[in-house]
Amino acid sequence: MYAYTAVCPENGETFSLIMPYANTESMNIFSAKFSEQYKNYRIILTMDRAGCHKSNDLELPLNIQPLLIPPHSPELDPIEHIWDYIREEFFNNHAFGSLIYVIDKLCNSLIHIHSIKEKVKI
Repeated sequence: MYAYTAVCPENGETFSLIMPYANTESMNIFSAKFSEQYKNYRIILTMDRAGCHKSNDLELPLNIQPLLIPPHSPELDPIEHIWDYIREEFFNNHAFGSLIYVIDKLCNSLIHIHSIKEKVKI
């Protein structure tokens, strides 16, 4: 399972989907849903250079403009701070009996992140 999340550093708004794969098809679904949710916005989406972010088959909607960060520079991507927070607050020193428990914990962590907009803002 993979969490796809976008965050607005200005207002703390987040958008997340949990997908079964980290591939171009999942990225296309995420970007379509994200675009639909924020259809009245022009979005600059900061992304690393993962294969699914730069694939020739990537279909970004017209209101999403990608901003690919340089290789080996995760500190430039605001979402990396969210992943650090989730790891520390929700997954630190936990053992899970099954993938269902991991997904449940991930869902709860993303709901929590969505509810703390002031902490998410830069």
